Amino acid sequence: MALSPATGETIPWKLVKVDEEKNRIYLSAGQVGCAVPSVVHLQEKPSEIVIAVSGAPSSASGPCTAQKVSLVGYVQLSGPVAGRRIVGNAA
Repeated sequence: MALSPATGETIPWKLVKVDEEKNRIYLSAGQVGCAVPSVVHLQEKPSEIVIAVSGAPSSASGPCTAQKVSLVGYVQLSGPVAGRRIVGNAA
């Protein structure tokens, strides 16, 4: 998953796993309406980790596709989770 500043339509995500050894947070997100998950936004603070998933329309020109798109991946933290809360647009 790509990391970038928050843009596009916000899509709810679900926490899959926290890997304390590799400092990774695994999550999944699924298509909402016409918005397909494509970008994960990560902001690390001393007391919390803020995660947001955003996406773009599945089709720029025309109706939405009937195919549901899901995204599963992880974000790499710069340091350990160390008791920080994981927050954001979780489902």
